[in-house]
Amino acid sequence: MGRPEFPMHNVHFYKSLKSICVAVVLALSASTAFNVLHNMPRKHKYANFYTNYDPMASFNRMKEGGYLQSCPPSTSTGHTSKK
Repeated sequence: MGRPEFPMHNVHFYKSLKSICVAVVLALSASTAFNVLHNMPRKHKYANFYTNYDPMASFNRMKEGGYLQSCPPSTSTGHTSKK
């Protein structure tokens, strides 16, 4: 006759192991969902934007709009300095 097994033997261990497994699965699924639903579409939007992006045209728009202090907007006479 062997030793009798207690009904509460290792209950805490198995509940803790189950909780840790659930936490790992939830953490991995949340990070995967965030990557697929947020980061990947954002990367595609950036890639699409920069394939057609013209930095000189953007610079000229900012310069003509007066947003750049170091490059005042062009005047009709062609002179940019004021005397």
